[in-house]
Amino acid sequence: MSEPSRRAEGKSLGDGIAGLTISVADPAPDERDTDENLCNITDQGDLILVFTGGKWTSEPFRVDSERLRTESPYFDALLGNDRFKEGALLRDTHRRLREEGIRPSEARASKLPRITIAEMARLGPDPDHFIHEFLRILHGLEFSRCFFKVNDLACLASLADGFCCVQVVIKYVKERGLMRGLEGKFRKRSWGDFGERSLRQRILVGWLFTDPACFREGSCQLIMTGSRYWSDVEDISKYDQRLWWRLPDGIEDELQFRRECILETIDSLQRHLISLYTSGQRQCSLGYDNSPQCDSFQLGEAIRFFKRIGTVRLQGLIDDPTNDPSPSQQRSIQELIQTMRQCPSYQIDRNHSHCGIRAKLIPRLQKIESALAHDIGLNRDHWRSSRAVHSWSKTMPIARWSMPQHHNDDWWVPGGPNRRGSIMTFFTATTKDWT
Repeated sequence: MSEPSRRAEGKSLGDGIAGLTISVADPAPDERDTDENLCNITDQGDLILVFTGGKWTSEPFRVDSERLRTESPYFDALLGNDRFKEGALLRDTHRRLREEGIRPSEARASKLPRITIAEMARLGPDPDHFIHEFLRILHGLEFSRCFFKVNDLACLASLADGFCCVQVVIKYVKERGLMRGLEGKFRKRSWGDFGERSLRQRILVGWLFTDPACFREGSCQLIMTGSRYWSDVEDISKYDQRLWWRLPDGIEDELQFRRECILETIDSLQRHLISLYTSGQRQCSLGYDNSPQCDSFQLGEAIRFFKRIGTVRLQGLIDDPTNDPSPSQQRSIQELIQTMRQCPSYQIDRNHSHCGIRAKLIPRLQKIESALAHDIGLNRDHWRSSRAVHSWSKTMPIARWSMPQHHNDDWWVPGGPNRRGSIMTFFTATTKDWT
Protein backbone atom coordinates (compact mmCIF):
# COMPACT_ATOMS: atom_id res chain seq x y z
CA MET A 1 0.00 0.00 0.00
CA SER A 2 1.32 3.43 -0.86
CA GLU A 3 1.78 5.97 1.87
CA PRO A 4 -1.37 8.00 2.54
CA SER A 5 -1.23 11.37 0.85
CA ARG A 6 -1.92 14.29 3.13
CA ARG A 7 -3.78 17.18 1.60
CA ALA A 8 -3.72 20.61 3.13
CA GLU A 9 -7.48 20.73 3.36
CA GLY A 10 -8.76 17.80 5.33
CA LYS A 11 -6.12 15.10 4.93
CA SER A 12 -7.17 12.21 2.72
CA LEU A 13 -6.07 8.75 1.70
CA GLY A 14 -5.88 10.00 -1.88
CA ASP A 15 -3.70 7.37 -3.58
CA GLY A 16 -4.06 3.66 -3.06
CA ILE A 17 -2.80 0.50 -4.62
CA ALA A 18 -3.23 0.30 -8.42
CA GLY A 19 -3.96 4.02 -8.68
CA LEU A 20 -7.17 4.03 -6.63
CA THR A 21 -8.36 7.44 -5.49
CA ILE A 22 -10.92 8.25 -2.86
CA SER A 23 -13.58 10.88 -2.58
CA VAL A 24 -16.13 11.41 0.15
CA ALA A 25 -19.58 12.92 0.24
CA ASP A 26 -21.86 14.05 2.99
CA PRO A 27 -25.19 12.25 3.17
CA ALA A 28 -27.69 13.66 0.69
CA PRO A 29 -31.36 14.33 1.38
CA ASP A 30 -33.77 11.55 2.19
CA GLU A 31 -34.39 10.52 -1.42
CA ARG A 32 -31.47 8.15 -1.08
CA ASP A 33 -33.62 6.06 1.24
CA THR A 34 -35.41 4.76 -1.83
CA ASP A 35 -32.29 4.12 -3.90
CA GLU A 36 -33.42 1.04 -5.80
CA ASN A 37 -29.88 0.20 -6.85
CA LEU A 38 -28.58 -0.08 -3.31
CA CYS A 39 -26.98 -3.47 -2.70
CA ASN A 40 -26.98 -4.60 0.90
CA ILE A 41 -23.90 -6.73 1.51
CA THR A 42 -25.16 -6.69 5.07
CA ASP A 43 -28.37 -5.18 6.38
CA GLN A 44 -26.44 -3.92 9.40
CA GLY A 45 -23.95 -1.96 7.32
CA ASP A 46 -22.80 1.45 8.51
CA LEU A 47 -21.14 2.73 5.31
CA ILE A 48 -21.98 3.14 1.62
CA LEU A 49 -19.25 2.36 -0.92
CA VAL A 50 -19.35 3.27 -4.62
CA PHE A 51 -16.71 2.26 -7.18
CA THR A 52 -15.99 4.06 -10.44
CA GLY A 53 -13.64 3.66 -13.38
CA GLY A 54 -13.77 5.70 -16.58
CA LYS A 55 -17.42 5.90 -17.67
CA TRP A 56 -18.43 3.05 -15.40
CA THR A 57 -19.96 3.51 -11.95
CA SER A 58 -20.98 0.67 -9.70
CA GLU A 59 -24.16 0.35 -7.74
CA PRO A 60 -23.83 1.57 -4.12
CA PHE A 61 -22.95 -1.14 -1.60
CA ARG A 62 -23.96 -1.06 2.04
CA VAL A 63 -21.09 -2.57 4.03
CA ASP A 64 -19.84 -3.09 7.57
CA SER A 65 -16.84 -0.80 8.07
CA GLU A 66 -15.44 -2.91 10.92
CA ARG A 67 -15.42 -6.05 8.77
CA LEU A 68 -13.62 -4.20 5.99
CA ARG A 69 -11.01 -2.85 8.39
CA THR A 70 -10.44 -6.29 9.90
CA GLU A 71 -9.87 -8.04 6.56
CA SER A 72 -8.16 -5.31 4.52
CA PRO A 73 -5.17 -3.15 5.56
CA TYR A 74 -6.22 -0.72 2.84
CA PHE A 75 -9.64 -0.14 4.38
CA ASP A 76 -8.10 -0.09 7.84
CA ALA A 77 -5.87 2.80 6.81
CA LEU A 78 -8.71 4.52 4.97
CA LEU A 79 -11.38 4.27 7.62
CA GLY A 80 -9.53 3.81 10.89
CA ASN A 81 -7.51 7.00 11.02
CA ASP A 82 -9.04 10.34 12.03
CA ARG A 83 -6.21 12.21 10.34
CA PHE A 84 -7.76 11.40 6.98
CA LYS A 85 -11.10 12.85 6.03
CA GLU A 86 -12.55 9.44 5.06
CA GLY A 87 -12.03 8.18 8.59
CA ALA A 88 -13.13 11.53 10.02
CA LEU A 89 -16.33 11.45 7.96
CA LEU A 90 -17.13 7.95 9.18
CA ARG A 91 -16.50 8.89 12.82
CA ASP A 92 -18.39 12.20 12.71
CA THR A 93 -21.42 10.74 10.91
CA HIS A 94 -21.65 7.83 13.34
CA ARG A 95 -21.35 10.22 16.28
CA ARG A 96 -24.17 12.38 14.90
CA LEU A 97 -26.39 9.34 14.46
CA ARG A 98 -25.78 8.21 18.03
CA GLU A 99 -26.60 11.70 19.31
CA GLU A 100 -29.94 11.32 17.48
CA GLY A 101 -30.45 7.97 19.21
CA ILE A 102 -29.85 5.94 16.02
CA ARG A 103 -27.42 3.06 15.74
CA PRO A 104 -25.35 3.40 12.52
CA SER A 105 -26.10 -0.21 11.63
CA GLU A 106 -29.83 0.55 11.77
CA ALA A 107 -29.77 3.93 10.03
CA ARG A 108 -31.34 4.61 6.68
CA ALA A 109 -28.92 4.58 3.74
CA SER A 110 -29.45 8.30 3.19
CA LYS A 111 -27.95 9.07 6.60
CA LEU A 112 -24.82 6.95 6.17
CA PRO A 113 -21.46 8.31 4.93
CA ARG A 114 -20.64 7.59 1.30
CA ILE A 115 -17.16 7.02 -0.07
CA THR A 116 -16.36 6.68 -3.77
CA ILE A 117 -13.32 4.66 -4.82
CA ALA A 118 -12.34 5.93 -8.25
CA GLU A 119 -10.01 4.85 -11.10
CA MET A 120 -10.84 1.18 -10.66
CA ALA A 121 -9.71 -1.14 -13.45
CA ARG A 122 -12.73 -2.53 -15.27
CA LEU A 123 -12.54 -6.28 -14.69
CA GLY A 124 -15.04 -7.34 -17.31
CA PRO A 125 -18.44 -6.64 -18.82
CA ASP A 126 -20.04 -6.99 -15.36
CA PRO A 127 -17.60 -5.42 -12.83
CA ASP A 128 -20.36 -5.02 -10.24
CA HIS A 129 -20.52 -8.80 -10.05
CA PHE A 130 -16.88 -9.15 -8.98
CA ILE A 131 -17.06 -6.27 -6.52
CA HIS A 132 -20.21 -7.75 -5.01
CA GLU A 133 -18.59 -11.16 -4.53
CA PHE A 134 -15.37 -9.61 -3.25
CA LEU A 135 -17.23 -7.65 -0.58
CA ARG A 136 -19.13 -10.80 0.39
CA ILE A 137 -15.79 -12.55 0.92
CA LEU A 138 -14.62 -9.74 3.22
CA HIS A 139 -17.84 -10.14 5.18
CA GLY A 140 -17.41 -13.92 5.48
CA LEU A 141 -20.47 -14.66 3.33
CA GLU A 142 -20.92 -17.35 0.68
CA PHE A 143 -20.79 -16.52 -3.01
CA SER A 144 -24.13 -15.41 -4.37
CA ARG A 145 -23.30 -17.11 -7.70
CA CYS A 146 -21.44 -20.21 -8.77
CA PHE A 147 -17.71 -19.50 -9.32
CA PHE A 148 -16.11 -22.18 -11.49
CA LYS A 149 -14.19 -20.14 -14.06
CA VAL A 150 -10.54 -19.17 -14.05
CA ASN A 151 -11.47 -15.64 -15.11
CA ASP A 152 -13.64 -15.27 -12.00
CA LEU A 153 -10.84 -16.20 -9.61
CA ALA A 154 -8.28 -14.10 -11.50
CA CYS A 155 -10.55 -11.04 -11.35
CA LEU A 156 -11.17 -11.56 -7.65
CA ALA A 157 -7.45 -11.91 -7.00
CA SER A 158 -6.71 -8.75 -8.99
CA LEU A 159 -9.41 -6.85 -7.11
CA ALA A 160 -8.13 -8.12 -3.76
CA ASP A 161 -4.60 -7.08 -4.68
CA GLY A 162 -5.79 -3.49 -5.04
CA PHE A 163 -7.04 -3.59 -1.45
CA CYS A 164 -4.08 -5.52 0.01
CA CYS A 165 -6.05 -8.62 0.95
CA VAL A 166 -5.16 -11.31 -1.59
CA GLN A 167 -4.54 -13.82 1.18
CA VAL A 168 -8.11 -13.42 2.42
CA VAL A 169 -9.44 -14.45 -1.01
CA ILE A 170 -6.94 -17.33 -1.27
CA LYS A 171 -8.00 -18.68 2.11
CA TYR A 172 -11.67 -18.35 1.19
CA VAL A 173 -11.22 -20.26 -2.10
CA LYS A 174 -9.15 -23.03 -0.51
CA GLU A 175 -11.49 -23.57 2.42
CA ARG A 176 -14.40 -24.07 0.03
CA GLY A 177 -12.49 -26.32 -2.35
CA LEU A 178 -13.31 -24.15 -5.36
CA MET A 179 -10.09 -25.09 -7.16
CA ARG A 180 -11.17 -28.72 -7.45
CA GLY A 181 -13.86 -27.69 -9.89
CA LEU A 182 -11.26 -26.06 -12.13
CA GLU A 183 -8.48 -28.65 -12.22
CA GLY A 184 -10.16 -30.80 -14.84
CA LYS A 185 -10.85 -27.80 -17.07
CA PHE A 186 -7.14 -26.97 -17.14
CA ARG A 187 -6.35 -30.36 -18.67
CA LYS A 188 -9.11 -30.61 -21.27
CA ARG A 189 -7.67 -28.05 -23.68
CA SER A 190 -4.26 -27.70 -25.24
CA TRP A 191 -2.32 -24.86 -23.65
CA GLY A 192 -1.65 -23.52 -27.11
CA ASP A 193 -5.38 -22.86 -27.52
CA PHE A 194 -5.42 -20.11 -24.87
CA GLY A 195 -5.00 -16.45 -25.73
CA GLU A 196 -2.53 -14.45 -23.69
CA ARG A 197 -5.14 -13.07 -21.29
CA SER A 198 -6.47 -16.52 -20.45
CA LEU A 199 -2.96 -17.94 -20.24
CA ARG A 200 -1.85 -15.27 -17.82
CA GLN A 201 -4.95 -15.74 -15.69
CA ARG A 202 -4.19 -19.45 -15.41
CA ILE A 203 -0.62 -18.73 -14.32
CA LEU A 204 -1.92 -16.29 -11.70
CA VAL A 205 -4.56 -18.71 -10.42
CA GLY A 206 -2.05 -21.57 -10.35
CA TRP A 207 0.36 -19.46 -8.33
CA LEU A 208 -2.08 -17.94 -5.85
CA PHE A 209 -4.43 -20.88 -5.38
CA THR A 210 -1.84 -23.70 -5.28
CA ASP A 211 -2.11 -25.57 -8.57
CA PRO A 212 1.53 -26.50 -9.35
CA ALA A 213 0.77 -28.19 -12.69
CA CYS A 214 -1.28 -25.24 -13.94
CA PHE A 215 1.44 -22.82 -12.87
CA ARG A 216 4.26 -24.83 -14.44
CA GLU A 217 2.54 -25.55 -17.75
CA GLY A 218 1.16 -22.04 -18.09
CA SER A 219 4.52 -20.39 -17.40
CA CYS A 220 6.21 -22.70 -19.91
CA GLN A 221 3.67 -21.81 -22.58
CA LEU A 222 4.05 -18.05 -21.99
CA ILE A 223 7.82 -18.38 -22.32
CA MET A 224 7.39 -20.21 -25.61
CA THR A 225 4.79 -17.86 -27.10
CA GLY A 226 5.98 -14.56 -25.66
CA SER A 227 3.89 -11.62 -24.52
CA ARG A 228 2.71 -8.38 -26.07
CA TYR A 229 3.39 -6.88 -22.64
CA TRP A 230 7.12 -7.42 -23.27
CA SER A 231 7.08 -5.44 -26.51
CA ASP A 232 8.08 -1.79 -26.34
CA VAL A 233 5.66 -0.97 -29.14
CA GLU A 234 2.61 -2.29 -27.26
CA ASP A 235 0.59 0.16 -25.19
CA ILE A 236 0.26 -1.56 -21.82
CA SER A 237 -1.58 1.26 -20.05
CA LYS A 238 -4.88 -0.53 -20.53
CA TYR A 239 -3.51 -3.71 -18.92
CA ASP A 240 -1.32 -2.60 -16.05
CA GLN A 241 -4.01 -2.33 -13.37
CA ARG A 242 -4.96 -5.95 -13.74
CA LEU A 243 -2.82 -8.29 -11.69
CA TRP A 244 -2.37 -10.88 -14.44
CA TRP A 245 -0.78 -8.31 -16.77
CA ARG A 246 2.04 -7.88 -14.28
CA LEU A 247 2.43 -11.26 -12.59
CA PRO A 248 3.49 -10.85 -8.94
CA ASP A 249 6.42 -12.12 -6.87
CA GLY A 250 9.03 -11.74 -9.59
CA ILE A 251 7.26 -14.15 -11.95
CA GLU A 252 6.81 -11.62 -14.77
CA ASP A 253 10.48 -10.67 -14.94
CA GLU A 254 11.64 -14.27 -14.68
CA LEU A 255 9.44 -15.49 -17.53
CA GLN A 256 10.59 -12.64 -19.76
CA PHE A 257 14.23 -13.30 -18.89
CA ARG A 258 13.93 -17.02 -19.66
CA ARG A 259 12.44 -16.31 -23.06
CA GLU A 260 15.22 -13.84 -23.84
CA CYS A 261 17.83 -16.44 -22.87
CA ILE A 262 16.28 -19.05 -25.17
CA LEU A 263 16.05 -16.60 -28.07
CA GLU A 264 19.67 -15.56 -27.54
CA THR A 265 20.69 -19.24 -27.60
CA ILE A 266 18.99 -19.77 -30.97
CA ASP A 267 20.57 -16.56 -32.22
CA SER A 268 24.00 -17.74 -31.09
CA LEU A 269 23.59 -20.87 -33.21
CA GLN A 270 22.72 -18.75 -36.21
CA ARG A 271 25.78 -16.55 -35.62
CA HIS A 272 27.96 -19.64 -35.25
CA LEU A 273 26.90 -21.08 -38.61
CA ILE A 274 27.51 -17.81 -40.44
CA SER A 275 30.87 -17.32 -38.72
CA LEU A 276 32.04 -20.73 -39.94
CA TYR A 277 31.94 -19.51 -43.51
CA THR A 278 33.46 -16.10 -42.76
CA SER A 279 36.33 -17.39 -40.62
CA GLY A 280 38.65 -18.15 -43.54
CA GLN A 281 38.86 -21.83 -42.58
CA ARG A 282 37.82 -24.27 -45.29
CA GLN A 283 34.46 -25.89 -44.50
CA CYS A 284 34.17 -28.01 -47.62
CA SER A 285 36.46 -30.98 -46.93
CA LEU A 286 36.03 -32.75 -50.27
CA GLY A 287 39.21 -31.29 -51.75
CA TYR A 288 37.76 -30.43 -55.12
CA ASP A 289 38.99 -27.53 -57.18
CA ASN A 290 35.72 -25.71 -56.52
CA SER A 291 35.76 -26.26 -52.72
CA PRO A 292 36.52 -22.55 -52.06
CA GLN A 293 33.60 -21.64 -54.29
CA CYS A 294 31.47 -24.13 -52.34
CA ASP A 295 32.15 -22.26 -49.08
CA SER A 296 31.27 -18.93 -50.66
CA PHE A 297 28.13 -20.44 -52.12
CA GLN A 298 27.09 -21.86 -48.73
CA LEU A 299 27.71 -18.53 -47.00
CA GLY A 300 25.52 -16.72 -49.48
CA GLU A 301 22.75 -19.31 -49.27
CA ALA A 302 22.88 -19.31 -45.46
CA ILE A 303 22.48 -15.54 -45.27
CA ARG A 304 19.73 -15.62 -47.88
CA PHE A 305 17.84 -18.34 -45.97
CA PHE A 306 18.05 -16.60 -42.59
CA LYS A 307 17.03 -13.31 -44.15
CA ARG A 308 14.08 -14.96 -45.85
CA ILE A 309 12.76 -16.39 -42.57
CA GLY A 310 13.24 -13.02 -40.84
CA THR A 311 16.00 -13.88 -38.36
CA VAL A 312 18.95 -11.89 -39.65
CA ARG A 313 19.93 -8.57 -41.17
CA LEU A 314 23.34 -7.06 -40.36
CA GLN A 315 22.90 -8.42 -36.83
CA GLY A 316 20.69 -11.13 -35.38
CA LEU A 317 17.04 -10.20 -34.87
CA ILE A 318 16.12 -12.98 -32.44
CA ASP A 319 17.52 -11.15 -29.43
CA ASP A 320 17.66 -7.65 -30.85
CA PRO A 321 18.69 -5.15 -28.13
CA THR A 322 17.18 -2.20 -30.03
CA ASN A 323 13.67 -0.86 -29.58
CA ASP A 324 12.69 -2.14 -33.02
CA PRO A 325 11.12 -5.55 -32.35
CA SER A 326 11.64 -8.09 -35.11
CA PRO A 327 9.17 -10.71 -36.33
CA SER A 328 11.35 -13.34 -34.63
CA GLN A 329 10.87 -11.72 -31.23
CA GLN A 330 7.10 -11.82 -31.66
CA ARG A 331 6.71 -15.38 -32.88
CA SER A 332 6.51 -18.59 -30.90
CA ILE A 333 9.83 -20.25 -30.13
CA GLN A 334 8.48 -23.54 -31.43
CA GLU A 335 7.41 -21.87 -34.66
CA LEU A 336 10.84 -20.26 -34.98
CA ILE A 337 12.62 -23.60 -34.61
CA GLN A 338 10.31 -25.31 -37.08
CA THR A 339 10.96 -22.53 -39.60
CA MET A 340 14.72 -22.94 -39.21
CA ARG A 341 14.33 -26.69 -39.71
CA GLN A 342 13.08 -25.98 -43.23
CA CYS A 343 16.58 -24.97 -44.31
CA PRO A 344 17.27 -26.79 -47.63
CA SER A 345 20.37 -28.87 -48.35
CA TYR A 346 22.05 -26.35 -50.60
CA GLN A 347 24.81 -27.68 -52.87
CA ILE A 348 26.88 -25.97 -55.53
CA ASP A 349 26.75 -29.13 -57.66
CA ARG A 350 25.85 -32.78 -57.28
CA ASN A 351 29.26 -33.67 -55.83
CA HIS A 352 28.74 -31.45 -52.75
CA SER A 353 25.69 -33.16 -51.26
CA HIS A 354 26.70 -32.75 -47.59
CA CYS A 355 28.33 -29.32 -47.59
CA GLY A 356 25.34 -27.17 -46.69
CA ILE A 357 24.48 -25.58 -43.37
CA ARG A 358 21.58 -27.98 -42.90
CA ALA A 359 23.96 -30.77 -41.89
CA LYS A 360 25.32 -28.51 -39.14
CA LEU A 361 22.06 -26.79 -38.20
CA ILE A 362 19.69 -29.71 -37.58
CA PRO A 363 21.74 -31.63 -34.92
CA ARG A 364 22.21 -28.43 -32.94
CA LEU A 365 18.57 -27.47 -33.19
CA GLN A 366 17.78 -30.91 -31.82
CA LYS A 367 19.89 -30.10 -28.76
CA ILE A 368 17.86 -26.94 -28.18
CA GLU A 369 14.58 -28.80 -28.69
CA SER A 370 15.72 -31.48 -26.26
CA ALA A 371 16.37 -28.84 -23.60
CA LEU A 372 13.02 -27.15 -24.23
CA ALA A 373 11.24 -30.48 -23.83
CA HIS A 374 12.51 -30.85 -20.27
CA ASP A 375 10.36 -28.25 -18.58
CA ILE A 376 11.52 -24.66 -18.86
CA GLY A 377 8.51 -23.42 -16.87
CA LEU A 378 8.54 -22.35 -13.24
CA ASN A 379 8.17 -24.92 -10.49
CA ARG A 380 5.79 -23.51 -7.92
CA ASP A 381 7.39 -25.19 -4.89
CA HIS A 382 10.87 -24.12 -5.96
CA TRP A 383 9.74 -20.56 -6.64
CA ARG A 384 8.22 -20.31 -3.16
CA SER A 385 10.95 -22.00 -1.13
CA SER A 386 14.26 -21.60 -2.99
CA ARG A 387 13.77 -18.91 -5.61
CA ALA A 388 17.36 -17.67 -5.57
CA VAL A 389 18.67 -21.13 -6.47
CA HIS A 390 16.25 -21.82 -9.33
CA SER A 391 15.89 -18.36 -10.82
CA TRP A 392 17.68 -17.98 -14.14
CA SER A 393 17.86 -14.21 -13.71
CA LYS A 394 19.42 -14.40 -10.21
CA THR A 395 21.99 -17.11 -10.91
CA MET A 396 25.53 -16.23 -11.98
CA PRO A 397 25.95 -17.58 -15.53
CA ILE A 398 28.96 -19.61 -16.56
CA ALA A 399 31.34 -17.93 -18.95
CA ARG A 400 31.29 -20.61 -21.64
CA TRP A 401 29.16 -23.62 -22.57
CA SER A 402 30.53 -26.21 -24.98
CA MET A 403 28.43 -28.57 -27.03
CA PRO A 404 28.71 -32.21 -25.82
CA GLN A 405 30.58 -34.43 -28.25
CA HIS A 406 28.54 -37.56 -27.57
CA HIS A 407 25.06 -37.91 -28.99
CA ASN A 408 23.70 -39.68 -25.89
CA ASP A 409 25.26 -37.28 -23.41
CA ASP A 410 22.34 -36.40 -21.08
CA TRP A 411 23.64 -32.88 -20.67
CA TRP A 412 20.14 -31.49 -20.14
CA VAL A 413 19.47 -33.15 -16.77
CA PRO A 414 18.58 -30.28 -14.42
CA GLY A 415 20.04 -30.34 -10.92
CA GLY A 416 22.55 -33.01 -11.90
CA PRO A 417 26.02 -33.24 -10.33
CA ASN A 418 27.53 -31.42 -13.32
CA ARG A 419 26.41 -27.80 -13.20
CA ARG A 420 27.17 -27.46 -16.89
CA GLY A 421 24.59 -30.17 -17.46
CA SER A 422 21.56 -28.13 -16.39
CA ILE A 423 19.05 -26.48 -18.67
CA MET A 424 19.52 -23.23 -16.80
CA THR A 425 23.28 -23.30 -17.34
CA PHE A 426 22.89 -24.03 -21.03
CA PHE A 427 20.49 -21.19 -21.78
CA THR A 428 22.12 -18.58 -19.52
CA ALA A 429 25.77 -19.20 -20.46
CA THR A 430 27.49 -16.02 -21.54
CA THR A 431 29.14 -17.70 -24.54
CA LYS A 432 28.10 -20.86 -26.37
CA ASP A 433 30.58 -22.97 -28.28
CA TRP A 434 28.65 -24.91 -30.94
CA THR A 435 31.66 -26.63 -32.50
